[in-house]
Amino acid sequence: MTTLNVTNLKNASSSSNNLVLNSNGSVTGAGKILQVVQTVKKDVFTTSSSGSSWVEVTGLNVSITPSSTSSKILIDANISYSPGSTTYTVFFSLYDGSTQLTDFIGDAGQSSQTRTTAMERIHANSPGTSRVNALISPSSTSAKTYKIYCLNENNGSLSINQMHANSNYQYFGRSISTITAMEVSA
Repeated sequence: MTTLNVTNLKNASSSSNNLVLNSNGSVTGAGKILQVVQTVKKDVFTTSSSGSSWVEVTGLNVSITPSSTSSKILIDANISYSPGSTTYTVFFSLYDGSTQLTDFIGDAGQSSQTRTTAMERIHANSPGTSRVNALISPSSTSAKTYKIYCLNENNGSLSINQMHANSNYQYFGRSISTITAMEVSA
């Protein structure tokens, strides 16, 4: 068996090392996952949001402190939901604290259209799953808290992690929602 002994690998046109092999065998370089933080929401959240006011899904948030200003944060959220007694469009959006991340919503379109990260339209009392993904460049080493907000068409009701009707039948189950933040080295 042949062994290649190196401490770093560099592209000939690069001014710095692209990958560094540390003395403990770990590798430092771009694209590596530096940390992962996840929140699993098991409890139920129900709202009757106004058709124009975003509402925070309580407990569906994740906090992460980047180790470098050049790091990126990859957010992956899976939301289990059920609209109320009428068929609605349900909207989900990603926030940094109380600020909507506008880089991750649709363009302006027509003036009355909702700008959102994800949207679903399903039948009343039916279960649905929506996903929100974003790669964020916070340019900071301060703690960040990313949150999921929801909006429901026409002041409709919405349940997270349960069938909205919530009857005591085996097919009216409960579920979980998750939000994961991963720090990626630049």
